[in-house]
Amino acid sequence: MLYQGFLIEHLGLVPYRDFWDNNPPGTQLFHALVGRVFGYSDRAIRWFDLGLLSLTLAATARALWRLGAHVAWGAAVLWGVLYLGKGAGFQRDDVVTLLTSVALAITVSRASVALRAAGIGLCFGLAATIKPPTLVALPFLLGYVAVDDDASDRPLTSRVLRPFLVASLGVALPLIAVFLYLWATGALGPFVEMARDYWPLYTRVSGGRATIQSPAFNLYSGYRMFGRLQLWLLPALAGFGVALHAFKDEGRRRFVLLLGGLSVAFLAYVGVQGKFYGYHWHPFHYCLALLSALCLARLGGEVPRLLRALPALGLIAFLLSSVRLPPDLRSPPKGGRPDEIAAFLKANLRPDDTVQPLDWTGGVVHGMLLARARPATPYLYDFPFYHHVSNPYVFELRGRFLEALREARPRYVIEIPGEEKPWLRGIDTTRDFNKLRRFLDTNYAEVVNRNGYVVYERKGG
Repeated sequence: MLYQGFLIEHLGLVPYRDFWDNNPPGTQLFHALVGRVFGYSDRAIRWFDLGLLSLTLAATARALWRLGAHVAWGAAVLWGVLYLGKGAGFQRDDVVTLLTSVALAITVSRASVALRAAGIGLCFGLAATIKPPTLVALPFLLGYVAVDDDASDRPLTSRVLRPFLVASLGVALPLIAVFLYLWATGALGPFVEMARDYWPLYTRVSGGRATIQSPAFNLYSGYRMFGRLQLWLLPALAGFGVALHAFKDEGRRRFVLLLGGLSVAFLAYVGVQGKFYGYHWHPFHYCLALLSALCLARLGGEVPRLLRALPALGLIAFLLSSVRLPPDLRSPPKGGRPDEIAAFLKANLRPDDTVQPLDWTGGVVHGMLLARARPATPYLYDFPFYHHVSNPYVFELRGRFLEALREARPRYVIEIPGEEKPWLRGIDTTRDFNKLRRFLDTNYAEVVNRNGYVVYERKGG
């Protein structure tokens, strides 16, 4: 996705019009912004990653300050430890987490109901351009703002309706901006075609890279693993119970209930996406971390002194037993494959040469980003060519790719072959693309074959 951002901000390409992608448009524009501001080096991306984390922690501490300094600082430190423990690399879902933390801080601010609703709506509108299912959490925050407006003497129905109407304007602004960008650049038609014809197919692919025959069983299988967060329910539920016991005033008790509601919303957020990858659980894990930090809430004097310390001590013991150090960040990604590909391209590419990747997660595109290589066709990964192959859209997509490849005649084609590629399985999937294979056999010769990738060079140079 950073490579797509590079194509936009460095080469002037437009998503959907100039290169095919199945992600919402905010995804590519966000990564283009990251590349424009920070660059694409490891150091630059790490600075961005730590900046994103710092903003999330600051907004988290501000939001939970009304529950006490211990809870606020505890929540910030806890999520910081968990985030860094995940290892290198940020995900789009971490941007969702940032925007959720900012929305939480706005929710408990002293601004007017209208301003808070507009700010919350804007946060979730921005998130929706990247991850549309984020909107499932919006009603919880707006409901809290409406109910928390104790100063208003208007009926509850009117108090609820107003923030929802104002927030809808905040949500609409980023969506309209993205719509206008696609319309002005001529990308709206290709985007609509992709969303209409491909999204229904992609939703029928599970997180285990298999075509889905039973959506209900897919949900059962995904939730059964629970993102390996089962143990985190213990401190989260304990913190929830401690907070409800510790806080007697309705305002803070409502905020605790809001945190519980957000946890439920982001649990649904994972299921709506239907893939259940580890990063899809990040916003839910963030909510569990906030609930767990409630173990640090100060219990009243009616609780014996020894018992007051038990929740906090239990949380510390749980962290020491469950949190692990991140993997060695000095290890090169994909066993050094992207660096090898980049070194080859930097040494051999001429100014007008193009490269065609045949890969989706194996590191070819990463290597092309490091080498600043220009893609030969609009198709940056070949994932969509191998599932639902009997569907007319996929059949047409294959044809478009072959036509573009024949016309571009790239200098190099780089493939992740055989079992190195995470093939899809199940009904209406394949590993064969015979016309592509014949084209490569006729026009290209293998020049590199190592470390799980193959480089083909056009015959005749």
